Amino acid sequence: MKRVIIYFFFALLFLINFNLVIAADNENTASQKSLPTQNTDKRQEALQQLNKAIADNPNDAEAYLQRGKIHVSLEDQQKAIADFTRVIELKPAYAKVYLQRGIAYTESGKYEDALRDLNKALDLNPRLEDAYFQRGHVCGILGNNEDAEIDYQRALELNPQKAPVKPKSPAVKKNPNTKLKPRKIIVIGNRDTKIYYLPGMKYYKKVKKHHRVIFHSEQTAIKAGYHKAPK
Repeated sequence: MKRVIIYFFFALLFLINFNLVIAADNENTASQKSLPTQNTDKRQEALQQLNKAIADNPNDAEAYLQRGKIHVSLEDQQKAIADFTRVIELKPAYAKVYLQRGIAYTESGKYEDALRDLNKALDLNPRLEDAYFQRGHVCGILGNNEDAEIDYQRALELNPQKAPVKPKSPAVKKNPNTKLKPRKIIVIGNRDTKIYYLPGMKYYKKVKKHHRVIFHSEQTAIKAGYHKAPK
C-alpha cells in the first residue's frame, strides 16, 4: 500500500509541474498544437509513475483517470478512452469521467459517442458546466447551432465568471453519401407551467432561466409530468 501511495504522489507532482509549464507556454505562443519536448518528457515520467501505481493496484480509479488525461494531452485518444472506460467500470456514477471520455471521443472524431457520454455526464450531474460547454462544441461541429447556443448559455449561467471562448470546429470533409445520425433534441420545459417546448417553437428561447428545465427527449419531459406546448 505504501508503494502505491508513493507512486501516486510522484505522479501528481509531475502532473502539476507539466501543467504549470504548459499554461506558461500557452500564454507565450500562438499555436497550442505542439508542446515542447521537455513537457512531453515530464508527462512520460508521470505516465511511468502511474503505470507502477496501477500495476500495484489495478482498481485505483484515480490513477486511471490521471493517466487518461495525460494520454489526451499526448494525443493518444485510444489509450485515453481505454483508461476512462476502466474508471467507469470502477465508478459508474462518476460524472466527470464521462466528460473526460466525451472529450477524448470528440478529439477522435467520434461525435455521436461523445454526445452519448456528455449526455450521461449531465444526467449524473446537471450542474457540470464543462459538460455543457463541451456538448455545445460537439453540437456546433455537427451543425446543430441552436442546440450549441443553448448549451453555451447554460454553461455561462452556471459559472458567469467563466466566459469560455468557443473552440473552432475542425475542418471536416463532407461526404454527400454520408448521413449524420439524428441527435437527441434539447427540450426546454417551464417548471411553473409544466409545459415543454421543442426547437423552433415560439417560446423555446424565451423561458426565463429560473423557470427553465432542460430535457434530452420529449419522453423524458412527459415522464416528468410536462405537456407539449401548442404550436
